[in-house]
Amino acid sequence: MSHQLGSLVSAILNRHFGEIVQKVGDDLFSFGARPVAAIAKTTEIPRIKVVESLRTLLKYDLVTFEPSKNEVVADYKIVPDNILLLMRYPRYLLQIKSKHGSEAEMIVEEVLQRGCVTATNLLVTLARKYKDDRV
Repeated sequence: MSHQLGSLVSAILNRHFGEIVQKVGDDLFSFGARPVAAIAKTTEIPRIKVVESLRTLLKYDLVTFEPSKNEVVADYKIVPDNILLLMRYPRYLLQIKSKHGSEAEMIVEEVLQRGCVTATNLLVTLARKYKDDRV
């Protein structure tokens, strides 16, 4: 089961975020909680790219972090259950549209695509999209 779950998590990460994030996710899935330096060393990805990948995964709540034993460095840990939920996004959008209409669907879709967004930015983005659709 673990090998199959790892393959599925890897495929989902690659589809949604690309190859670099996939490699970081694979490393975390294989080795468990690890600091940035260890991830960069085993994946042979530059440290800055590893940090950007972890930032993306944290934004979508697909990775958590906690202090390591020396409490100076953070250990990052992947959350496979949250990654599996990415596959449900189309179903979420269908349910929202059927129950609340297309405007609600646009709001939920934007939040799902960005991971997190302020209400102001959300409204401005949706107003621009709505204006572009009408013209």
